[in-house]
Amino acid sequence: MKLLNKTDDKFVFELDFKEKELLVEVLKLYPVLDPAYQKLSDSLDEEEISLSCKILKEDLLEHQEKNRQMVDEIFGEGSPFKRDALHCNLELGAEQLECLLQVLNDIRVGTWRNLDSPGYDELEKLRLEKSDVVPLVVMDVCEYFEYHFLDAIGL
Repeated sequence: MKLLNKTDDKFVFELDFKEKELLVEVLKLYPVLDPAYQKLSDSLDEEEISLSCKILKEDLLEHQEKNRQMVDEIFGEGSPFKRDALHCNLELGAEQLECLLQVLNDIRVGTWRNLDSPGYDELEKLRLEKSDVVPLVVMDVCEYFEYHFLDAIGL
């Protein structure tokens, strides 16, 4: 995957067909992150925590739904992929790119949380044990695309 062209509000990436397939498939997993995962301050009393958790969960669910709709719009009819014999070009607006970054991060962090938030050494041990590699591959795929998208916007 590489950035072919960039303007203030448009990004064009070149992907091979396997990269395109990986991106489309991993996006189907969204949302993964449980909206109730956020830990609130211990300085709040029980009633404040309950109310704050409820508001936060509702806001995160609404945000996830908006992101899901945008991903569906991006990859629905009128696909952003333009293809030739060897590659696919993915054309994204700045808002679409931001949405994809949020979605990929949700999938990656949600998958990591579902593995009980392992540290780096624990992740490496899981890789070596090859016990359940699917979540690890999902995290790696998300990280791969996040890296290229963030690099394109200069972060």
